[in-house]
Amino acid sequence: MLSRSWVGSSKSLLARTVCSPASCAVITTGATAPFGLAWGGVSCRTATKKAGGSSKNGRDSPGQRLGVKKFGGQTALAGNILVRQRGLTFKAGEGVGVGRDYTLFALRPGWVKFSYDVHRKKSYVHIADSSPHPHEQLAAAGATGAAATKAASS
Repeated sequence: MLSRSWVGSSKSLLARTVCSPASCAVITTGATAPFGLAWGGVSCRTATKKAGGSSKNGRDSPGQRLGVKKFGGQTALAGNILVRQRGLTFKAGEGVGVGRDYTLFALRPGWVKFSYDVHRKKSYVHIADSSPHPHEQLAAAGATGAAATKAASS
């Protein structure tokens, strides 16, 4: 059963009472509420401070400085770090050792040389005894040839 009645002193609110066998509720409709309050005399209060809940952001770690430290053609001393890596992206070749954290380091002095095995599809790092640059090889051969010629002539 549905009945209408006027509620409030200003008679500006129209309330409908909806009664059913299960429950009885009052639904308010209308333009303005009495005494300037919204929702039929119930005041609305807003938050004055932001909620201080936990945040999932705000954490960051610095970079781990991974990568190649000595490139192909550069000279390396024994113990120099050649590559810092996670896992064996580069494999150890001649004159190169592997650390606990997969860091590749030089076991002897020489020149760094990178190579790629097509059949195994793996990259290797080696320490070469001579320079990989052709002009330096010619200069070294010329110096040793001149020294050998000078030693032979005397």
